[in-house]
Amino acid sequence: MSIGKFAVNLILTTELSNTQILEAVKVAYPESKTTMACIAWYKSDLRKKGKIAKRGAELPRVLPVEGQIKEVCEEFTE
Repeated sequence: MSIGKFAVNLILTTELSNTQILEAVKVAYPESKTTMACIAWYKSDLRKKGKIAKRGAELPRVLPVEGQIKEVCEEFTE
């Protein structure tokens, strides 16, 4: 799976924050040069395509507890 698809998958299927998504990308792809700007771009693109809610329409996110990032990475890279 490409880094972009991995990040988009996390955006669409989890409640992770941008920081947590970036962390997950770095765990799954240690050599990645992905930045917060990349994650923001993916989200912006998904909003433009109508796949996620516009910024003002988003519900508050419930952030996962410490340690779940690795579990999420393993789930999406298997």
